[in-house]
Amino acid sequence: LQPLSQQRDDLEIRFVQSDAFQMPFENQFDLAISFGAFGHILPRDESKFIEQIFRTLKPGGCFAFLTTEMPSKLSAGYWLARGFNTAIHVRNLLIRPPFIMYYLTFLWPSVGEKLDSAGFKVVAHPVSGLSARKDVGLVKFVMATKPE
Repeated sequence: LQPLSQQRDDLEIRFVQSDAFQMPFENQFDLAISFGAFGHILPRDESKFIEQIFRTLKPGGCFAFLTTEMPSKLSAGYWLARGFNTAIHVRNLLIRPPFIMYYLTFLWPSVGEKLDSAGFKVVAHPVSGLSARKDVGLVKFVMATKPE
């Protein structure tokens, strides 16, 4: 990853909104970034989501995001997340429409395997500072590149 060292007048930045599972784009984007959205994607839908991202990127395009490894079962963070997820499951049994927001989703290394299966070249870097927190799990900055 190299920072832009000069101003570029030809750089176009577009923000788009779409259904993550039915994106109407193909080979159109150089970069896809996700922040805070993975909890809204059920584990059973992660591969479908990844396939959609792959389809929307141009060859050589990159999907960049942060994720973590599963935190220790001995940590408070693990049990708080599991408690929240249980509360949401109960809420969704009682109230419609369901609210999809869960913790401990899109985790490393299983998401790396799904990215590989979709055809991405995957590189994950530990994030210093955040990676030492046992209640969070090892934080990774993931760059998944669509082959050219």
